Amino acid sequence: MTCQSHFTNVNDTCEKHAEATGYRDFYANIFPIQSELVTRCIIEAFKPLGADLPSILAGEEVAVVTCIPKHRRLVQRLYGILQVAGLVVQEENGVIRRTAKDPPTSPSSVLFSTLLSKFPQHNVETKLLHSTAHWLAECLTGKEDPVGILFGSLEARAMLEDMYTNSPMFKTGTLLLADYIPAIMKSYEGTGRQIQILEIGAGTGGTTKLLLEALVKSASTRHPTYTFSDISTSLVHAARRKFTLYPFMKYEVLDVEQSPTFNAAERYNQFDIISTNWVHATRSLVDLTRSIRRFFKSDGILCLLEMTRNIHWFDLAFGPLDGWWLAADGRQHPLGNESRWKNDLGTADYRWVRWSEGNSEESEVFRLISASPSDAFATGICGEDQASLSCFTQDTMAFKKVGNLTLHADMYYPQQARRKGIENPIAPVALMVHGGGHIMLTRKDIRLDQVAMALNRGFVVVSIDYRLCPEMTLAERPMADAVDALTWIPNTLPSIPRKRPDVRLSGEDVVLIGWSSGGHLAMSLSWTSIPKGIRPHEAILAFYCPTDYEDGFWLRPNILEHTDNPGLNQFDEEIWSAISNQPLTGYTASINQKHAATNVISGVSPKDPRAPLLLYMSRHGKGLDVLLNGL
Repeated sequence: MTCQSHFTNVNDTCEKHAEATGYRDFYANIFPIQSELVTRCIIEAFKPLGADLPSILAGEEVAVVTCIPKHRRLVQRLYGILQVAGLVVQEENGVIRRTAKDPPTSPSSVLFSTLLSKFPQHNVETKLLHSTAHWLAECLTGKEDPVGILFGSLEARAMLEDMYTNSPMFKTGTLLLADYIPAIMKSYEGTGRQIQILEIGAGTGGTTKLLLEALVKSASTRHPTYTFSDISTSLVHAARRKFTLYPFMKYEVLDVEQSPTFNAAERYNQFDIISTNWVHATRSLVDLTRSIRRFFKSDGILCLLEMTRNIHWFDLAFGPLDGWWLAADGRQHPLGNESRWKNDLGTADYRWVRWSEGNSEESEVFRLISASPSDAFATGICGEDQASLSCFTQDTMAFKKVGNLTLHADMYYPQQARRKGIENPIAPVALMVHGGGHIMLTRKDIRLDQVAMALNRGFVVVSIDYRLCPEMTLAERPMADAVDALTWIPNTLPSIPRKRPDVRLSGEDVVLIGWSSGGHLAMSLSWTSIPKGIRPHEAILAFYCPTDYEDGFWLRPNILEHTDNPGLNQFDEEIWSAISNQPLTGYTASINQKHAATNVISGVSPKDPRAPLLLYMSRHGKGLDVLLNGL
């Protein structure tokens, strides 16, 4: 299958589908009124709970409203929305104060009516927002049950189904999926392979309906086997009644985070394509996507439809639900951007990850994300065509575990386990350390041509994870992880079962290769390895790396091109949004190749969560301080 080419075709249809569904120009037309409505709903809900915002003068403290304990995170989020609206500011000590900005005066009822009349294509979202926002104060105090509001009647469940099926945003994403999956299936035509599709968390079947129609329309030879699954028995029974016209359907009650209710031996490693919506409502994205992997064939493909930007009305609509705040993996909000997904899918050992990307801001909100654990699709190395590495065997193994965090090494083996004139030789190892300023990138971000060059000369290439700053300090973690990897190569690697047992390793002949900050880590191994008592490495090849952190350059402001606007100082307060509560072994920054000219912050999109951190480090001369001391 040529998933990359299929995904390129998907990207080409993003804007076409957005136009057809009425999603295009959402930010220009609907978003301003919707944001005013959300702000007004919060103001009205807070008034009876002890915070009458319009009556509080500028500079006065705003009381934290009363709520039941389980809604404290939601309340914190609601104050954050008010801060984005410019109505309050939270000080370092946690005190919230009123600003001088006037709040919106139009009642929420008027704004709801305006949205319904002006933008009928978005009526389902507006009505869903109204269903919970109208009872927000009562939900916060426990007087109303949000589960009952959203799921407690046939009308409420029908509205949710309508949203997933016909909401312009959701329908645009589903149409992308309906293009992508049939295209993948056509790749199998003539092979005789019976394609097995599993939809996880299929719910009311809104996505299922469009997918089935697309599969029937595109099938030229044979239909796939399509398994509809959900954690809810009643929803699975309802789907069985709903989709009787499709004889290739199967139905299962399934909770992928628990032991499956059907025979695992029959279902594991069975499916070619797995599709799911909104898997963010989980404690750990890594654990969940790793659980999903159990059901894949070796070359299976995961298709996710996910929100990668938060729109505040979702917090009002779904925030009162317990499941909205399940995350215990360092996420400050249940919705993660595409970089978070790539990092977590990579940690869960998916080798190939791509996401839909159009030309508009709307295309950044709801994305189709595709991933595979198969080496056949792995194109992570510099994001380039990997044809020159396709003939080399690849492997991934753990070299270090710290608590619940595992650090991995990717291994690339030479094509032939021999060198000219040497019988059954022992292969040398090239240990590669990625760059990224110690604060981003992953073990996948190494140079394709240099990997191939080393492999063609008989080296085994090892590219490693290391924990990033500023979640950890430079000396404590990146430098310590690098030396532990170097120690692992001679002491442990030769005895571990590998995909290429014919390639002999002693781990004694090691060269170090690093780029930028990775070059610095490679050079630091010259002294950090001494206490480990291992044989010194044979050579270091360090590209464009810092060599003197004592130079005054690191303490002076460094105004990067296009960042000399004093107004950019306002982003200093946003650096905390980029910091994870948990150690990170990789971070993939957002870079929209179609708008490369706007990526003015060291190649990182200004919209990436770590862009304010990069600006802070460079503009204020704080780079070295952040690396050595953290934040």
